[in-house]
Amino acid sequence: VERARENKDELVEELKSGKFWGLKDKVMTFNAIVGNPPYQELNGGGGGSSDPIYDKFVDVAKQINSEYVSLIIPARWTVGGRYLDAFREDMLNDKKIEKFYDFFEPRDIFPQVAIEGGICFFLRGSKEGKCEIETKWGDGTIHKSCRYLKHEFEVKKENVSLDIFVRDEKALSII
Repeated sequence: VERARENKDELVEELKSGKFWGLKDKVMTFNAIVGNPPYQELNGGGGGSSDPIYDKFVDVAKQINSEYVSLIIPARWTVGGRYLDAFREDMLNDKKIEKFYDFFEPRDIFPQVAIEGGICFFLRGSKEGKCEIETKWGDGTIHKSCRYLKHEFEVKKENVSLDIFVRDEKALSII
């Protein structure tokens, strides 16, 4: 966790060189990275004040540059979150995210765990394009769309973009 937070570049190089795995003179390639990274690091102040760390693991996975990355993480990054502004901007602008599954009710995935803001998982590939988005609301309703995560629109002949991910497809037309 500390290395993912403090020195991502060095960690990525060790993973790719094989040193992390105890292998010498090997070049590691990764076809896919799949996981459920730790979500937060407890800082003694209780769950609400804990620092997020899942974003660091997403960054490391992206830097390894495998063909596919699929991670399950809290969905609160989509609209806010402590220390997550740069991460949110990076994710919203990432046009390699092919599929994005958003669960408003995290108990649909983890029945025994309460995760404020929901849970999401994504598939990031190697090609750029629009993203297939599937949002499951608390009432079981599922909405599907195909769009970029960052929504851009025109206001008085100027392009404007939102700095959050809009979960509800219907809300985009209102905005």
